[in-house]
Amino acid sequence: ARMEMQRQDWPEEKWQEFAYKRKRL
Repeated sequence: ARMEMQRQDWPEEKWQEFAYKRKRL
């Protein structure tokens, strides 16, 4: 639930960058 709230608050670009870094790690 916490992740979903952050996702709504964050812009698409920021979320994509976060997902990219997360995949890389």
